[in-house]
Amino acid sequence: MHIGYVVRIIIGTGILIALLGASDGTEIATTNQSPEANLPFLFAAFAVAWLGFIIYAWYLASQHSRLRQEIANMQKQLTDIQDSIEN
Repeated sequence: MHIGYVVRIIIGTGILIALLGASDGTEIATTNQSPEANLPFLFAAFAVAWLGFIIYAWYLASQHSRLRQEIANMQKQLTDIQDSIEN
């Protein structure tokens, strides 16, 4: 999975959450409104940030696993070459 794909998913999710949060009738708080009116937007931003972190951590873990497998394959190939030279 490419990191650009992950970024597009995160941005799309953030836009979707912002639109869903704005559709319930709450508006951005002005001086006449209480700050609690903006809590859905704060939650949406918090959720998008955590979703982005989780996706990025999953991406790093999958790349780490792939690299470990590639290193193991290279070590096996090197051992096979050394064994063929010794024989």
